[in-house]
Amino acid sequence: MEALQLADPEKASRVQAEILALRDQANQLLESRYTRIVDAIDGAINPVLQSALGFALLFMCYVVGEMLLLLTSLLFRSKAFRSESATRLARIAASDNQMVQMSAEKSQAAIELAYAVLALTLLLSVWLLHRSDNLLSAPLALLPVLGALLFSCWFVKSMASEIDQELEAFETLAKAPQ
Repeated sequence: MEALQLADPEKASRVQAEILALRDQANQLLESRYTRIVDAIDGAINPVLQSALGFALLFMCYVVGEMLLLLTSLLFRSKAFRSESATRLARIAASDNQMVQMSAEKSQAAIELAYAVLALTLLLSVWLLHRSDNLLSAPLALLPVLGALLFSCWFVKSMASEIDQELEAFETLAKAPQ
């Protein structure tokens, strides 16, 4: 190229201009092919992502509905359970057995802890829903909270049945002669 420029500067500048034009054409061709490939990939993946997001939202609605049903049943059951357990705990407290009384107090504390965990989880989920920017990010932000809520519901349910069994055992212990 330097030899051509020394021999014929005008021809060298034309060749250089042609080289630059060919380079620009090649870049435009590559850019248009790249754009078409990206558009094709985006066109193929976008419906899949939209349907997956739709399925995830539908599943989240199902999970939330199930949890609301579970919470409703737990709340109705908890009122009856609390009044029944309070009656049982009062009878146990009237007994003279210190071990039975201490275990009954621990059971009552466990009941209160289970309901506190459930209440805190519900408050956290309401706060996260309030803080989310849009409805699409809300379910994704609530996934851990829904998991914690499901765990809390399971915890309260299992705790209630376990404490119910313990209270029955304590009642029989309290009635037993010393």
